[in-house]
Amino acid sequence: MKRIDLHVHARPARFSPEALRKMYDELSVSRGVCQGGDFTKGQTTLDLYPDSVGWMFCSPAQLINDGAGKNEILEYMQSCVEAGAAGFGEMTPHIYIDDDRMAPVYEYIEKTGLPMTIHLAAPRESYGLIDDLGLAHLENVLRAYPGMRILGHAVAFWAEISGDVTEETRTQRSTTPVVPGGRVVELMRKYPNLLADLSAGSGSIAMTRDPAFACRFMTEFADRVYFATDMTGDDYSFDPPRRLARLLDESVESGALSPEVYEKVCFKNAQKLLNK
Repeated sequence: MKRIDLHVHARPARFSPEALRKMYDELSVSRGVCQGGDFTKGQTTLDLYPDSVGWMFCSPAQLINDGAGKNEILEYMQSCVEAGAAGFGEMTPHIYIDDDRMAPVYEYIEKTGLPMTIHLAAPRESYGLIDDLGLAHLENVLRAYPGMRILGHAVAFWAEISGDVTEETRTQRSTTPVVPGGRVVELMRKYPNLLADLSAGSGSIAMTRDPAFACRFMTEFADRVYFATDMTGDDYSFDPPRRLARLLDESVESGALSPEVYEKVCFKNAQKLLNK
């Protein structure tokens, strides 16, 4: 069995193909999804990382931040889809997630049927789609675009897995046990179009901070949770994906996680999402 990494940033200036393949071999990853790939500049990430990257997501985030018009943004997205984009992301414009400027973007994504990975941020953070404590703006988007599958990611998203999150702690990677009443759990139960990207320190710690909760969470939402790393370069800390992989392996070995759920989280859900 080989995992699929639903979230990696593969750029030759920072991440050599050899280093990425070495990390993937340690994690038993077959292929990854490059977030923020660009299909418009000759060689693509698929060409540069033939042994490691199997799919690319594209993002109009820079165009949105630069104030580009609707037509320019949609033309770029259309060109990426025509070139084979498997989804959209990592979506990082530094505006509220339900800002009117995002409406045509969401309408187009929903129309394509492709998934979108978001980087959710608190207002004081430097980049990412913004939401407030309690994720009311994310809920607005989930409600307005029921056909758009959103992969939640980043600290401001995963902090809300616990019911005790505060304005201060929502930008921190808490290591205390999960308290019932988290908004992420509530939204996952209410909106089947919300998916969970387990990448980076935020996703890894959200699971490893409370392994018993993590197994219940992955079991309840077995069809909507995805192994991912968010690795970005040769000097990237490899500890978060190692911890996540170890949690998954130890949980299935102990019986805390069923083999069926394990396989879904590690690769089957990604295969289905990517139509592979």
